[in-house]
Amino acid sequence: MEETGFSTDDWVSLGNVSSNPAMQTNYTHTYLARNCEKTAEQLLDGNERIHVHMMPLVEFLELVGRGKVKHSLVVAAVAKFLLSEYS
Repeated sequence: MEETGFSTDDWVSLGNVSSNPAMQTNYTHTYLARNCEKTAEQLLDGNERIHVHMMPLVEFLELVGRGKVKHSLVVAAVAKFLLSEYS
């Protein structure tokens, strides 16, 4: 809620991925927040700049496919989501 202004009680773990196994031993854990509702304004720290964009899933997947979204952990989260929904 702090970063986006949205909240929910409906969380699903999508698992984890090794963030950078060649250099680090940490993991990134991914969760799906379902049935979110806008319940507050963002409460960002002074140096945070987070812009929330709402779009249909297919439009977001097109951005990933075209390489506009290319952060490896975001792409891994998208893959985990698709596997959970469509397998």
